[in-house]
Amino acid sequence: MKEKRVFVPRVKRPYIGTYTPRTDALLKASGMGKYAQDLALKRKYPDMIYMKILKCPYPNAVIKSMDTSRAEAVPGVVGILRYDDPEIRALPLFNACWTDATNSVDAVRGWGYGCHDRRVLSDQGLWVGDEMGAAVAAETIEAAEEALKLIDVTWEQRPFVLTIEDALREDAPILHPEVNDKNNYIPNYEMWGPDVIVDRGDTEAAFAASDVVVSGETHYHNPQQCALDYWNCLLEWTDDQLICISDSYAVDQQRIFLSGFFGLPLTSVRCISPFEGGQHGRANAGEQPFFLISALMSKKTGRPVRYFETRKEHFHDTRTESLGKVRIGARKDGTIEAIDMELFGNAGAYSEITIGEVKYVPEEWLELMLGEVPNLRYAGRAVYTNIIPSGCMRSIGNIEMNFLFGLGIDLLAEKLNMDPVEIFKKNVTCEGVDIPNACVTGILDEGTKIIGWKDRHAPGAGPVYEGTKKRGLGFSLNNSWHTEYQEFRRGDTQVLIKLNPDGTVILNAPTVEVGGGSSTCAALACADTLGVPYDSIRWIYQQDTETGLKDVVQSDSSVSFILAEATHECALKVKDEFLSRVAVKWGVTREELDLKEGIVFE
Repeated sequence: MKEKRVFVPRVKRPYIGTYTPRTDALLKASGMGKYAQDLALKRKYPDMIYMKILKCPYPNAVIKSMDTSRAEAVPGVVGILRYDDPEIRALPLFNACWTDATNSVDAVRGWGYGCHDRRVLSDQGLWVGDEMGAAVAAETIEAAEEALKLIDVTWEQRPFVLTIEDALREDAPILHPEVNDKNNYIPNYEMWGPDVIVDRGDTEAAFAASDVVVSGETHYHNPQQCALDYWNCLLEWTDDQLICISDSYAVDQQRIFLSGFFGLPLTSVRCISPFEGGQHGRANAGEQPFFLISALMSKKTGRPVRYFETRKEHFHDTRTESLGKVRIGARKDGTIEAIDMELFGNAGAYSEITIGEVKYVPEEWLELMLGEVPNLRYAGRAVYTNIIPSGCMRSIGNIEMNFLFGLGIDLLAEKLNMDPVEIFKKNVTCEGVDIPNACVTGILDEGTKIIGWKDRHAPGAGPVYEGTKKRGLGFSLNNSWHTEYQEFRRGDTQVLIKLNPDGTVILNAPTVEVGGGSSTCAALACADTLGVPYDSIRWIYQQDTETGLKDVVQSDSSVSFILAEATHECALKVKDEFLSRVAVKWGVTREELDLKEGIVFE
């Protein structure tokens, strides 16, 4: 019988480390919590209209002609945008990946990094479902859908490629000649650098001198998740301001993108996001075309424009498909002398943030996992194909690299008849940290003990169940990146704590709560540090770039502790200021006072 393990906090605290209801529990369970669809209601915006966008029915096709006269005649139709409208043709290319930085003028000017390879309402569709060609707005969603069906389009279908291998053929159609007229590789550009990301030592000489060399390949497919909440927005472009209400989890970054793309001052763009019904990487691309098209439709019609995806439309954002190759050379004792790894990412029809998955993140992963391997080479490349664009799902690049490296370690362990855990201990550490790494060793020793690793069967030697099923034990260890690298370009984390005269607290720790509980972490830090009851804290959940602080975007799986740490620092200042004022009133020193459960003690 396995030993029951109980979490024991290093420091006993009133709230952190104990069971505490979430800050949003009552609001969500009672139905009082507001989502974007609760804010964008007809009773709140009586002149609101609904928009639908034409989607390409082919993997690669160009519009030769379009007749929208039947659509315009549908009762209730208010406006139609077309690919050949002068105002549409004048728009610049853009990238639908998430705008990362919020801390510099360059971020505003750049309105999103990456390879700019998309056009708003383009005349060419590059995957089945590509939003392009035309958009229709009407008094009702039914009228908009009916009008969309009545648009007559003459298509020219073109050759297409669906796989990485097909995209790299010499005779493959080139999908984005505007950014690379030679082949379907996404070109190198300033932020991402060359294809060979890391090349230290002499890998080929090290392989030649190794006692054993193993190699393998992985295919990481493009899975998708499906959240309860799906993409929706309301855009209203008035004479002096562009307002965006949406379920985007990055309000400040979305504001920067809209500002830069449309050439508007930041003061003229306001983004609002309340609760979101699930995120986890599903909606990282805050610069999706429908935001821009909704804004343009509002400007044309002079009315608020409502857009929301159907469940089918929502369930299509994907993680980048990738092909991986790994080669490892080692001594007989399992010490690794050389590693050569490659990832080929299938970006789909547009680059979005695929390069980050095969270049930027793997480079940092290598520093954190294989920092002391003497001979190391890694190459990352991405190609265009005529499938849905891939996105920035959770733990981008980390999973692919860990999966690929894990395969190499398993192959090496079998070849040397060694325990793969011991090979990990011998070789895995951060750059500049000696081997064996005490943290790696401690985690692996404790983890393998808990799961009964020593009692596992040999590879392939386990029993077969029901004729086809096999069971076994495996392990994985990953020093995930992010956070410490991000703070400068994203700017300081901002927190505001307001202590009311009755001892209650308003906590403005701005982030869009997507279901993970980051708001609760901030509230716990506030209660613990400030010395007030947890239920006396009201956390402001609706984020608004005009009335609130700069938000902490829910990316990199870092908000829970970054926001909690910032809240702790802010609460210390509030507590000190409050007790200093009480000390003056009581005629004592600040050091003689403390605050617990909302009561001042001397």
